[in-house]
Amino acid sequence: MNISVLVIDHGISESKSNVLQLMKSIKMEYLPIAYCNTISEACPKYLEIFHDLIIVNVTNLDTDLFDFLEKYVNEKSSIILMSDTPKHALNCIKYNITDYLITPISNTEFQNTILKAITLIAIARNKKSLRYKTREKFNKFITVTSLKKIDVIKVADILYFEADGRYTLIHSNNGTSKIASKNIGEFQKLLNDEIFCRIHHKYIINLNRLLKINKIDGYSCQMSNDLAIPVSKRKLEQLNKILNI
Repeated sequence: MNISVLVIDHGISESKSNVLQLMKSIKMEYLPIAYCNTISEACPKYLEIFHDLIIVNVTNLDTDLFDFLEKYVNEKSSIILMSDTPKHALNCIKYNITDYLITPISNTEFQNTILKAITLIAIARNKKSLRYKTREKFNKFITVTSLKKIDVIKVADILYFEADGRYTLIHSNNGTSKIASKNIGEFQKLLNDEIFCRIHHKYIINLNRLLKINKIDGYSCQMSNDLAIPVSKRKLEQLNKILNI
């Protein structure tokens, strides 16, 4: 498995980096390793290209490291910190640190840590792949049948669904609406619940069309057409969970 690696060895030239020497001792497939000897140099490199694994020798670093981890590093990156002292270990608790190594370390210890990081990266990639495959199972079109025709509506173009007794109104982003003879619960089963959220017994909204959540006089979702749709108290927790609020 090819992984992208960023090495930060503060104040050490690339030719003298012990971290790079340890990396070379492990016979695994990597993309070309990005090397930096300062945090300020690392920031633009990380922002330009996502790195699966970040290895940092923190022996000579100050709090700039944790500013870098907090402001720039994606939580999907695995991080290995190396130091000749455990003094930075407590600061690492709130970050996605794969391991904290006290130097000097053996090739075997370093290799085991790299294998641990690669395993975590592989698990994350498999989960992402599974999510994409799961999404492909959901319908991309919804049909509405009447006596004279069958309307075909792209799911991505739907703004929200509105229950109307045993019927459902399907409101599209272009301002048109269609009435279907299915109840809203039947449509909910056809939809990807990571994109379409039931925020009320009467409404299912397309989160891709959500602009903001208003908190005045109760909660409501303001959609891309500026319509505010109420959120019931019972459904608010589910909405917060999907949006990571």
